Amino acid sequence: MRTTRLSRRQVLGAGMTGLATSLCSIAVGGCSATAQPVGRSDRSGLMLAAQVAATAGDLAARLESTAERHGRLREVLRPMSERHREHVRAFTPAGDVVRERAGGRVPAAEHAALVDLLGREQRAAAEARAAALRAGSGELAGALASCAACLAQHATVLTAAAAQDGVRKGGQR
Repeated sequence: MRTTRLSRRQVLGAGMTGLATSLCSIAVGGCSATAQPVGRSDRSGLMLAAQVAATAGDLAARLESTAERHGRLREVLRPMSERHREHVRAFTPAGDVVRERAGGRVPAAEHAALVDLLGREQRAAAEARAAALRAGSGELAGALASCAACLAQHATVLTAAAAQDGVRKGGQR
């Protein structure tokens, strides 16, 4: 019987993914499908929430497309996609439908796919931070800031995964 031995990097990577998932779950704690952070009378707040929900839906689709193309990344990307789906539910008023764009063409190289996702998560985090600063209500600002923190944590995990991928490739040369 062959025993599979995990490298220190694999163990640390798995631990980091678990930590990121826990932190994002805490950050999204205020987000739920039943607790809407946006009052119906706040039109600008509704627009901010709709933008964040649309971006979250697009990111979830992109993460799922990438996980489908690069099976080894599924365990890292699945929790992120789930957090984005939670953001879609939290920032979408009941009865509304968020139209997400298709995941798009995923880079063939795993490292390039990680770098692409990293850029998307960083841009989304910056947009969510800016939206939090523009929010008219404290409740919405807090929810958007939590979303931005979750996105920033995704970027941290993707940075580590891309670095680990680069180290692995460097060792194979």
